[in-house]
Amino acid sequence: MHRQFYKHIQTPPKALIIVKGANHYSMTNQDNPRDPSRPTLNQPQAIATIARWSALFLRAHLLNDSVAFDRVYKRGNAHDRATTVTSEPPQSIRSHP
Repeated sequence: MHRQFYKHIQTPPKALIIVKGANHYSMTNQDNPRDPSRPTLNQPQAIATIARWSALFLRAHLLNDSVAFDRVYKRGNAHDRATTVTSEPPQSIRSHP
């Protein structure tokens, strides 16, 4: 379902970062109602991974951080085996070499 939401975002920037082994409740203290998809990633790891990628996306866009931008839109999950990254930068960036 999450890929459908990504496809429906018509105006980039957009990023879909899937944390492998996490479920919908990986950032919460409770799994209520219980998610039928049980997490295989422990909660501290899931929280750290979700926080890292959230921070990268926000730093790229709010602070114009080129290192964060490169990570989200160019390198993706090259150095993070816990994630799958699909992203599309803003149109203005894609049109430049």
